Amino acid sequence: MAAGVRVNEMFAPHTCHGPELQKNGSGRLIVSVCEYHERNAELFLRLTEDGIVIRERVVLARRMAISQHDFKKRVEDKAFEIWNREVRDRKKQNWEDAWGLCLRELERIPSFNERGIRAECLHEERKTKQALDDWFAAEREISARFTIV
Repeated sequence: MAAGVRVNEMFAPHTCHGPELQKNGSGRLIVSVCEYHERNAELFLRLTEDGIVIRERVVLARRMAISQHDFKKRVEDKAFEIWNREVRDRKKQNWEDAWGLCLRELERIPSFNERGIRAECLHEERKTKQALDDWFAAEREISARFTIV
């Protein structure tokens, strides 16, 4: 019974029915879920097939289960969103960095066009690393919210 109470507390603040004592002295815990969280409950059942319920398994089950394909698609979408959100700041940074580089390379004050060309070259040099950084950030964010099955 005490174990059932501890398990019930693991689900807090989510709705959960309390433990029930069976005639043979064992307990059982009834967990109700809405249609939206049905996949989470199925994952929870798979994770606890051995009868052991620990906090880590509850946390895994709370996160929505998705396939590897869905995970990759979500990461792609999130990375694209991050790229688009930061593109203005990156263009501004390239424009600012181009000033100093032009001064060193040309040894004179660059024209507007020269600075623009150098900023575009900086964009080309940096875009692969920035895209990778965005991808890794998206992976971290998505993997924190979902369980990949």
